[in-house]
Amino acid sequence: MCSEPPCENGFLVPSGDSVQVPANAPGFWWRAARDSDAASDEPVLVTVVGTPEVPAHELDVMRTWVPARTLPSGELQPGGVLLGVPLVAGQHLHMEAADTCAIGGHAPFVASVAITLAAPIPAHLGSLSAAPAVHGPLAIASDGGGCSRERAVVHVDVALTLDAAAQPWADLLLYETRVDGAHYQAASSAIHGPPPHVSWMGRGRDRLFALCDGAAGAGEPAGLAPGTHAVQLIATLPGSDARIVSDTLEIELACPGAPNAEAADMLYDVASFQIGAVVVAAQLALLIYIMMTRSRRRGRPRK
Repeated sequence: MCSEPPCENGFLVPSGDSVQVPANAPGFWWRAARDSDAASDEPVLVTVVGTPEVPAHELDVMRTWVPARTLPSGELQPGGVLLGVPLVAGQHLHMEAADTCAIGGHAPFVASVAITLAAPIPAHLGSLSAAPAVHGPLAIASDGGGCSRERAVVHVDVALTLDAAAQPWADLLLYETRVDGAHYQAASSAIHGPPPHVSWMGRGRDRLFALCDGAAGAGEPAGLAPGTHAVQLIATLPGSDARIVSDTLEIELACPGAPNAEAADMLYDVASFQIGAVVVAAQLALLIYIMMTRSRRRGRPRK
């Protein structure tokens, strides 16, 4: 059996070097570990980077624990701590937020954030594109001893191109993949899954798969059924109920040797037509034979 880790790493949104956030952002998103609210006593430090005119100084941070919930539109919003920070366009901030998970080594999450001009929150996220379908082995999460298992699958990678209006918010977006209107989430390991706002392929992208070698085993993601599926990415912002939606993209997952439904229907129609044509031809030949036989009988002289 796959042994559960003592904890799972938390997250900080935004994170990394050279990220940008509009001055009207509702807040930042943080978890010191994914199994703890970390709302009371773990350290969070936000410092304004000094300039010759303005010396470096710390900012007050307001913490608000937001429990996990399902939005009225159906999206899953994971629990986390909303970090409220007074933002001014032109500032450069250095952020450090605790990571208390033993696997993470207790090193803080770090972000270098440039505060940009306020921007309207968009409604349109962008457009999706799909890579060609790939057939072959893929490691997926499993309850087995290795916590993952290779399965024969067909998979399609989808990627988002952000709309221009969504670009200022790129580093703060929390993503969810929806397939045929339902939440989709997969992982390559049962114990090292991505944060809830990131897919196993990263931010703004995902890998959609269908099993081609039988049903899913215990603790394995079932994936999608072979066939055509409608895919969307939905994004939210920390501290906001705004729903930012991508265009819908149709993808096809077809296992080797298994014709898709449309092709099967066409094959059935062609076969039915051919069989029907053979029957009609046979009936016509029989009718001609009968008519010719009767004609010969009428043409014979009477004895």
